[in-house]
Amino acid sequence: MLRVLKGNRTSFYEWRNRSREPDHPLIRVAIHEAHEVSDRTYGVRRVVPELRSQGFTCGKKLVARLMREEGLQGVFKLTKPYGKAKQAEVQAIPNDLDRQFLVQSPNTVWVSDITYIWTRSGWVYLAVILDLYSRMIVGWSVSMIADTSLVLEALRAAVLRRRPGRGVLMHTDQGCQYTS
Repeated sequence: MLRVLKGNRTSFYEWRNRSREPDHPLIRVAIHEAHEVSDRTYGVRRVVPELRSQGFTCGKKLVARLMREEGLQGVFKLTKPYGKAKQAEVQAIPNDLDRQFLVQSPNTVWVSDITYIWTRSGWVYLAVILDLYSRMIVGWSVSMIADTSLVLEALRAAVLRRRPGRGVLMHTDQGCQYTS
């Protein structure tokens, strides 16, 4: 069979005589510890240097195989760079728009939201105000910090550009920047 498969006789006998008990039990324990300490976020790329700093000699392929056999996998957590206020802290504002997105005249309903964009220098926040009638952006602001001043600058820009008068409904998701 080895001749037909062009296998190496030495490798076959080495495989046949190999121990069937789990290999590298100390490394397996160290992998579990590193994985738990990292709140189950460490994958192979971070576990290997951690093990090497503890004095183990192991490569990426070995750690990847052992982690796969143990059912361990790193979880990538990309959290939002800012959060919303807790509902108990903020009084809920009634939803006057009630998903009525067809508006009959300009400057009667504005909608606004904040988005964040990753750049080389970190997160950049963009607040945009949109007129629902024309679907045009009437005000916007960019900042390195997602705070109330970001929203106020976008609102100032919208008011200066459109001069809406009284009675404009400003609809938002009631995030912490808008409720503050």
